[in-house]
Amino acid sequence: MPALHSPSSNAIAMATTQNPIAKALCNAQYTLQQLWVDVMQVKSLRDKLSVLLDKSSTDDRLIATLQNELQNLQRAGKTAKQDADIDTMLQQMESLKRKYAEQVEQVARQEQVIAAMQAMPPRQTDSR
Repeated sequence: MPALHSPSSNAIAMATTQNPIAKALCNAQYTLQQLWVDVMQVKSLRDKLSVLLDKSSTDDRLIATLQNELQNLQRAGKTAKQDADIDTMLQQMESLKRKYAEQVEQVARQEQVIAAMQAMPPRQTDSR
């Protein structure tokens, strides 16, 4: 059997057909190469899965943060609406106070008019 320093595929084919041990070694080497390729593919898939899990975790934190911010904005909106409602109620109360004061003055004037009219002597009418 010739020495094989850098064997060509023909030399390997000839050696494997003539020597069952060489054939077994070639098969083992091929199997190891396939296993190495499979291991590298698994490693690549595991790395990709790790990236996806990291992204998922980051997305979960982002969603939680956005939900908290939305709740804070909704609370702030409710507070602003309540403040606006309070301002509106205060304005309405001031308006009602003014109307009440005007009506009290009007009632006082009407009482004066009524009192003045009652103090007047009755009119005499012509009876013909």
